[in-house]
Amino acid sequence: MLKPLVYFFLITNAAAQTLAQASGPRWEHVDTSGSSDANGNQYFVDTSGLKSDDGGIGATILVEFKDVQVQGGREIKSLTRSSRVDCLHRRLAVISIDSFTGARATGQAVLFLDFRADPLPWRDVEPGSVDSAIVGFICASPLSRS
Repeated sequence: MLKPLVYFFLITNAAAQTLAQASGPRWEHVDTSGSSDANGNQYFVDTSGLKSDDGGIGATILVEFKDVQVQGGREIKSLTRSSRVDCLHRRLAVISIDSFTGARATGQAVLFLDFRADPLPWRDVEPGSVDSAIVGFICASPLSRS
């Protein structure tokens, strides 16, 4: 009797882990190798969280720093940027930034910056920049054509 219960627990636990992984961010690497300002940092877009509306595409961007950064006396290994992308005009608006002590937006959240404004703080992306690579990646997604 105990044996089937153990198998049920293992199967239930494995299913719960699979669902938890499926509902989390799906970070896809953005190729910034030709960018003049990448500085060895790695950039990812959460493709599971892309949301399109009349104001553009909402996206979360993860930055993994090559070298540890220091903000407010704390070491920062990664950050996430909540952004809006306007594919038609090739521009980007950073809405907020969260900095973390661990890689992949883990560890302690150290600093939150909120740039929400009306109108949004749009800026044109420079050709050959990291932001240009990110805008190109997001605008090439199937969501941008819907």
